[in-house]
Amino acid sequence: MGRFCVYALLDPRQGNKIFYIGKGTWRDGKTFKERYYEHIAFAKNNGEGPTYNKIRKIVRLGFKVGFVVLSQWKQEDDAYSEERRIITEIGLSNLTNQTEGGWGCHGHEMSAETKQKISIANQGRKQSPEHLRALSLVRKGRKKNVEQDSRILNLY
Repeated sequence: MGRFCVYALLDPRQGNKIFYIGKGTWRDGKTFKERYYEHIAFAKNNGEGPTYNKIRKIVRLGFKVGFVVLSQWKQEDDAYSEERRIITEIGLSNLTNQTEGGWGCHGHEMSAETKQKISIANQGRKQSPEHLRALSLVRKGRKKNVEQDSRILNLY
């Protein structure tokens, strides 16, 4: 059994048609199925993107998103290669994946124009009290980053 896997999310409304291909990791006692539960949780918590939109629609209609491990690998690079191969074979246009696989869009830099659009869209946006409490709990006990604090203060 390998430490890494390539898995698929399935749409039961279409005869368990594959709609997403991903790579999972067996770590800290987590099973590969944990990645499935992460997808479901992100969708329930308003995760953005076509994969989460599709998961929400499937669940809203009373179905359960399918999950299947397609292959297991000892080396992460081999799993990424297999993920890319399967996405290419099925065709990116037939999936909700945003990239052709591999390392995804890690390290992607947004343009200044995109950052500005996001900034404008978020101006005046109020966060719910529940969200603010959750942020507070997450931040409790963290050491302050003096360098970051000084950069923030210099903005004003």
